[in-house]
Amino acid sequence: MTTILMKGKPVADAIKVELTERIRTELRGIAPTLVVVVPTGESESDYYLRSLSKTAAECGINLLQKVLPAEAATKDYQFVVSSSGMESSIHGILVLRPLPEQVDTDAVTAIIPAEKDVDGVTAGNMAALYLEKPRLVPATAAAVMALLDYHSVPLKGVRAAVVGRSRTVGKPVALMLLSRHATVTICHSRTVDLAEVLQSCEVVVVAAGVLGFIKPGMIKPGAVVIDAGFNVLPDGNVMGDSDPAVAEVASLYAAVPGGVGPLTVVCLLKNLVVAAAQQAKWQGSQLA
Repeated sequence: MTTILMKGKPVADAIKVELTERIRTELRGIAPTLVVVVPTGESESDYYLRSLSKTAAECGINLLQKVLPAEAATKDYQFVVSSSGMESSIHGILVLRPLPEQVDTDAVTAIIPAEKDVDGVTAGNMAALYLEKPRLVPATAAAVMALLDYHSVPLKGVRAAVVGRSRTVGKPVALMLLSRHATVTICHSRTVDLAEVLQSCEVVVVAAGVLGFIKPGMIKPGAVVIDAGFNVLPDGNVMGDSDPAVAEVASLYAAVPGGVGPLTVVCLLKNLVVAAAQQAKWQGSQLA
Protein backbone atom coordinates (compact mmCIF):
# COMPACT_ATOMS: atom_id res chain seq x y z
CA MET A 1 0.00 0.00 0.00
CA THR A 2 1.27 3.46 -0.93
CA THR A 3 0.64 5.90 1.88
CA ILE A 4 -0.01 9.56 1.13
CA LEU A 5 1.54 11.85 3.72
CA MET A 6 -0.81 14.68 4.66
CA LYS A 7 1.47 17.70 4.79
CA GLY A 8 0.29 20.82 6.58
CA LYS A 9 2.47 23.27 4.66
CA PRO A 10 0.59 23.42 1.32
CA VAL A 11 -2.71 23.89 3.16
CA ALA A 12 -1.15 26.52 5.41
CA ASP A 13 0.35 28.36 2.44
CA ALA A 14 -3.06 28.62 0.78
CA ILE A 15 -4.61 29.98 3.97
CA LYS A 16 -1.78 32.52 4.38
CA VAL A 17 -2.56 33.92 0.93
CA GLU A 18 -6.20 34.22 1.96
CA LEU A 19 -5.27 35.99 5.21
CA THR A 20 -3.01 38.50 3.49
CA GLU A 21 -5.82 39.39 1.10
CA ARG A 22 -8.39 39.71 3.89
CA ILE A 23 -6.08 42.02 5.85
CA ARG A 24 -5.69 44.20 2.76
CA THR A 25 -9.37 44.35 1.80
CA GLU A 26 -11.28 44.05 5.07
CA LEU A 27 -8.95 45.73 7.54
CA ARG A 28 -7.59 48.33 5.11
CA GLY A 29 -4.18 48.78 6.58
CA ILE A 30 -4.93 47.85 10.18
CA ALA A 31 -2.46 45.16 11.22
CA PRO A 32 -4.16 42.51 13.37
CA THR A 33 -2.44 42.40 16.75
CA LEU A 34 -2.11 39.31 18.92
CA VAL A 35 -0.96 39.29 22.54
CA VAL A 36 0.65 36.01 23.56
CA VAL A 37 0.91 35.39 27.30
CA VAL A 38 3.95 33.17 27.79
CA PRO A 39 4.93 31.16 30.89
CA THR A 40 8.69 31.05 31.40
CA GLY A 41 10.55 27.80 30.90
CA GLU A 42 8.05 25.68 28.95
CA SER A 43 9.79 23.88 26.06
CA GLU A 44 6.47 23.18 24.32
CA SER A 45 5.56 26.87 24.48
CA ASP A 46 8.96 27.90 23.11
CA TYR A 47 8.62 25.59 20.09
CA TYR A 48 5.11 26.80 19.27
CA LEU A 49 5.98 30.46 19.81
CA ARG A 50 8.86 30.36 17.32
CA SER A 51 6.58 29.01 14.62
CA LEU A 52 3.82 31.47 15.53
CA SER A 53 6.16 34.47 15.41
CA LYS A 54 7.56 33.50 12.01
CA THR A 55 4.16 32.94 10.42
CA ALA A 56 2.68 36.12 11.90
CA ALA A 57 5.51 38.18 10.40
CA GLU A 58 4.92 36.59 6.98
CA CYS A 59 1.25 37.58 7.09
CA GLY A 60 1.74 41.16 8.32
CA ILE A 61 0.40 40.42 11.80
CA ASN A 62 1.72 42.06 14.96
CA LEU A 63 2.65 39.70 17.78
CA LEU A 64 3.29 41.02 21.28
CA GLN A 65 4.78 38.70 23.87
CA LYS A 66 3.95 39.06 27.55
CA VAL A 67 6.39 36.79 29.37
CA LEU A 68 5.59 36.02 33.00
CA PRO A 69 8.13 34.66 35.50
CA ALA A 70 7.94 31.08 36.74
CA GLU A 71 6.64 32.20 40.13
CA ALA A 72 3.77 34.29 38.69
CA ALA A 73 0.41 33.69 40.35
CA THR A 74 -3.10 33.42 38.90
CA LYS A 75 -3.75 37.12 39.58
CA ASP A 76 -0.65 38.09 37.56
CA TYR A 77 -1.92 36.21 34.51
CA GLN A 78 -5.39 37.65 35.01
CA PHE A 79 -4.02 41.19 35.12
CA VAL A 80 -2.20 40.75 31.80
CA VAL A 81 -5.24 39.17 30.15
CA SER A 82 -7.65 41.77 31.56
CA SER A 83 -5.55 44.77 30.57
CA SER A 84 -5.00 43.36 27.07
CA GLY A 85 -8.71 42.71 26.71
CA MET A 86 -9.49 46.39 27.32
CA GLU A 87 -7.10 47.63 24.60
CA SER A 88 -8.95 48.30 21.34
CA SER A 89 -5.68 47.99 19.41
CA ILE A 90 -5.33 44.37 20.55
CA HIS A 91 -7.52 41.99 18.56
CA GLY A 92 -6.62 38.62 20.03
CA ILE A 93 -5.29 37.05 23.22
CA LEU A 94 -3.57 33.69 23.43
CA VAL A 95 -2.45 32.17 26.74
CA LEU A 96 0.11 29.48 26.02
CA ARG A 97 -0.45 26.31 28.03
CA PRO A 98 0.48 24.47 30.14
CA LEU A 99 0.60 27.14 32.84
CA PRO A 100 2.65 26.67 36.03
CA GLU A 101 1.09 24.41 38.66
CA GLN A 102 0.23 27.29 40.98
CA VAL A 103 -1.87 29.01 38.31
CA ASP A 104 -5.59 28.30 37.93
CA THR A 105 -5.88 27.89 34.16
CA ASP A 106 -9.68 27.99 34.17
CA ALA A 107 -9.70 31.27 36.13
CA VAL A 108 -7.31 32.82 33.60
CA THR A 109 -9.24 31.53 30.60
CA ALA A 110 -12.55 32.76 32.00
CA ILE A 111 -11.60 36.44 31.67
CA ILE A 112 -10.47 36.31 28.03
CA PRO A 113 -13.09 38.29 26.07
CA ALA A 114 -14.89 35.83 23.78
CA GLU A 115 -14.37 38.12 20.77
CA LYS A 116 -10.58 38.03 21.36
CA ASP A 117 -10.36 34.33 22.20
CA VAL A 118 -8.39 33.26 19.13
CA ASP A 119 -7.85 29.71 20.42
CA GLY A 120 -11.56 29.14 21.02
CA VAL A 121 -11.14 28.03 24.65
CA THR A 122 -13.65 30.25 26.46
CA ALA A 123 -17.03 28.94 27.56
CA GLY A 124 -18.89 31.08 25.03
CA ASN A 125 -16.92 29.85 22.04
CA MET A 126 -17.04 26.25 23.24
CA ALA A 127 -20.82 26.50 23.67
CA ALA A 128 -21.19 27.95 20.17
CA LEU A 129 -19.28 24.97 18.76
CA TYR A 130 -21.48 22.55 20.73
CA LEU A 131 -24.60 24.27 19.36
CA GLU A 132 -23.21 23.94 15.80
CA LYS A 133 -22.92 27.71 15.46
CA PRO A 134 -19.12 27.97 15.61
CA ARG A 135 -17.43 31.34 15.95
CA LEU A 136 -13.76 31.06 16.93
CA VAL A 137 -12.87 27.37 17.15
CA PRO A 138 -9.80 25.71 18.71
CA ALA A 139 -6.97 26.02 16.21
CA THR A 140 -5.71 22.44 16.31
CA ALA A 141 -9.22 21.08 15.77
CA ALA A 142 -9.66 23.45 12.83
CA ALA A 143 -6.31 22.26 11.44
CA VAL A 144 -7.43 18.63 11.59
CA MET A 145 -10.59 19.44 9.65
CA ALA A 146 -8.65 21.53 7.12
CA LEU A 147 -6.36 18.58 6.39
CA LEU A 148 -9.31 16.25 5.91
CA ASP A 149 -10.97 18.74 3.54
CA TYR A 150 -7.79 19.38 1.57
CA HIS A 151 -7.49 15.65 0.86
CA SER A 152 -11.24 15.30 0.16
CA VAL A 153 -11.69 12.65 2.86
CA PRO A 154 -15.38 11.64 2.95
CA LEU A 155 -16.92 11.95 6.41
CA LYS A 156 -20.67 11.48 5.98
CA GLY A 157 -21.63 8.14 7.51
CA VAL A 158 -17.97 7.21 8.10
CA ARG A 159 -16.86 5.64 11.38
CA ALA A 160 -14.32 7.90 13.05
CA ALA A 161 -12.41 7.63 16.32
CA VAL A 162 -10.89 10.48 18.29
CA VAL A 163 -8.24 9.29 20.74
CA GLY A 164 -8.08 11.99 23.39
CA ARG A 165 -10.70 14.03 25.24
CA SER A 166 -9.02 17.38 25.87
CA ARG A 167 -11.03 20.59 25.69
CA THR A 168 -8.83 22.07 22.99
CA VAL A 169 -8.38 19.11 20.63
CA GLY A 170 -10.22 15.85 21.31
CA LYS A 171 -13.68 17.13 22.21
CA PRO A 172 -13.78 19.92 19.58
CA VAL A 173 -12.62 17.54 16.83
CA ALA A 174 -15.32 15.06 17.84
CA LEU A 175 -17.98 17.78 17.66
CA MET A 176 -16.76 18.99 14.27
CA LEU A 177 -16.75 15.45 12.88
CA LEU A 178 -20.27 14.92 14.22
CA SER A 179 -21.42 18.10 12.49
CA ARG A 180 -20.18 16.56 9.24
CA HIS A 181 -22.30 13.43 9.87
CA ALA A 182 -19.48 11.08 10.86
CA THR A 183 -20.24 8.37 13.42
CA VAL A 184 -17.79 9.29 16.16
CA THR A 185 -16.32 7.33 19.05
CA ILE A 186 -14.29 9.24 21.64
CA CYS A 187 -11.49 7.11 23.10
CA HIS A 188 -8.73 7.80 25.61
CA SER A 189 -5.91 6.17 27.57
CA ARG A 190 -8.38 4.18 29.69
CA THR A 191 -10.51 2.84 26.84
CA VAL A 192 -10.87 -0.94 27.10
CA ASP A 193 -9.87 -2.82 23.94
CA LEU A 194 -8.79 0.36 22.18
CA ALA A 195 -7.34 -1.59 19.24
CA GLU A 196 -10.70 -3.27 18.63
CA VAL A 197 -12.41 0.13 18.49
CA LEU A 198 -9.83 1.68 16.16
CA GLN A 199 -9.79 -1.27 13.76
CA SER A 200 -13.45 -0.60 12.99
CA CYS A 201 -12.81 3.03 12.00
CA GLU A 202 -11.96 4.56 8.64
CA VAL A 203 -10.74 7.83 10.20
CA VAL A 204 -8.62 8.10 13.35
CA VAL A 205 -7.52 11.35 14.98
CA VAL A 206 -4.94 10.96 17.74
CA ALA A 207 -4.49 13.57 20.48
CA ALA A 208 -3.89 11.63 23.67
CA GLY A 209 -0.69 13.32 24.81
CA VAL A 210 1.13 9.98 25.14
CA LEU A 211 4.29 9.45 23.12
CA GLY A 212 4.01 6.53 20.68
CA PHE A 213 0.63 5.49 22.09
CA ILE A 214 -0.91 4.24 18.83
CA LYS A 215 0.76 1.21 17.22
CA PRO A 216 0.34 0.08 13.60
CA GLY A 217 -1.48 -3.09 14.65
CA MET A 218 -4.24 -0.97 16.18
CA ILE A 219 -5.17 0.68 12.87
CA LYS A 220 -7.50 -0.67 10.19
CA PRO A 221 -5.52 -1.11 6.95
CA GLY A 222 -6.27 1.78 4.63
CA ALA A 223 -7.60 4.08 7.34
CA VAL A 224 -6.93 7.82 7.42
CA VAL A 225 -4.83 8.71 10.47
CA ILE A 226 -4.12 12.22 11.70
CA ASP A 227 -1.67 12.55 14.58
CA ALA A 228 -2.34 15.76 16.50
CA GLY A 229 -0.15 14.82 19.45
CA PHE A 230 2.79 16.96 20.50
CA ASN A 231 5.67 15.65 22.59
CA VAL A 232 9.03 17.38 22.94
CA LEU A 233 11.91 14.90 23.07
CA PRO A 234 15.06 15.40 25.19
CA ASP A 235 17.02 16.40 22.07
CA GLY A 236 14.52 19.18 21.30
CA ASN A 237 12.82 17.37 18.43
CA VAL A 238 9.09 16.67 18.49
CA MET A 239 7.04 13.53 17.97
CA GLY A 240 3.34 12.73 18.01
CA ASP A 241 1.26 10.13 19.78
CA SER A 242 1.52 7.44 17.11
CA ASP A 243 4.34 5.11 16.21
CA PRO A 244 5.82 6.30 12.86
CA ALA A 245 5.24 2.76 11.55
CA VAL A 246 1.51 3.60 11.44
CA ALA A 247 2.37 5.17 8.08
CA GLU A 248 2.85 1.66 6.70
CA VAL A 249 -0.79 0.77 7.45
CA ALA A 250 -2.71 3.99 6.73
CA SER A 251 -3.79 5.21 3.31
CA LEU A 252 -3.36 8.84 4.37
CA TYR A 253 -1.24 9.80 7.34
CA ALA A 254 -0.47 13.14 9.01
CA ALA A 255 2.74 12.72 10.96
CA VAL A 256 4.46 14.85 13.59
CA PRO A 257 6.24 17.04 12.70
CA GLY A 258 4.98 18.39 9.38
CA GLY A 259 1.29 17.55 9.52
CA VAL A 260 -1.10 19.36 11.85
CA GLY A 261 1.56 21.61 13.46
CA PRO A 262 2.21 24.23 10.75
CA LEU A 263 -1.50 24.32 9.98
CA THR A 264 -2.49 24.90 13.63
CA VAL A 265 -0.52 28.13 13.69
CA VAL A 266 -2.18 29.43 10.53
CA CYS A 267 -5.66 28.43 11.75
CA LEU A 268 -5.07 30.42 14.94
CA LEU A 269 -3.99 33.46 12.92
CA LYS A 270 -7.07 33.01 10.72
CA ASN A 271 -9.15 33.29 13.90
CA LEU A 272 -7.25 36.48 14.72
CA VAL A 273 -8.04 38.04 11.33
CA VAL A 274 -11.71 37.07 11.66
CA ALA A 275 -11.77 38.59 15.16
CA ALA A 276 -10.04 41.79 14.02
CA ALA A 277 -12.47 42.24 11.13
CA GLN A 278 -15.44 41.77 13.44
CA GLN A 279 -14.06 44.23 15.99
CA ALA A 280 -13.42 46.79 13.25
CA LYS A 281 -17.08 46.52 12.21
CA TRP A 282 -18.24 47.02 15.81
CA GLN A 283 -16.01 50.04 16.29
CA GLY A 284 -17.17 51.50 12.97
CA SER A 285 -20.83 51.10 13.87
CA GLN A 286 -20.26 52.82 17.23
CA LEU A 287 -18.65 55.80 15.50
CA ALA A 288 -21.38 56.08 12.87
